[in-house]
Amino acid sequence: MVLDLATGEIVAHASQAYDLISGLSAGHLKQHPLDWFAATKATVAACLAKLGDRRGEVRGIVKVKPSAVRHHREIPFASPTPPV
Repeated sequence: MVLDLATGEIVAHASQAYDLISGLSAGHLKQHPLDWFAATKATVAACLAKLGDRRGEVRGIVKVKPSAVRHHREIPFASPTPPV
């Protein structure tokens, strides 16, 4: 999700699905970390593409815990350097 910090408006959002690792013992559910990375990379790229000319305004990327969305808290994840 991309927010305009001045207005609080959601200006772009995207998501990607990834599968569970198959063939594990009953009761075990795991996901491959490389799938997380690929999904994150694709999601960021999709959000930047939706921003068009505004992509140069991006000033940082944060990781938001699902529980934090309900409480509007952000957890720093990366440097404030805009992705290129």
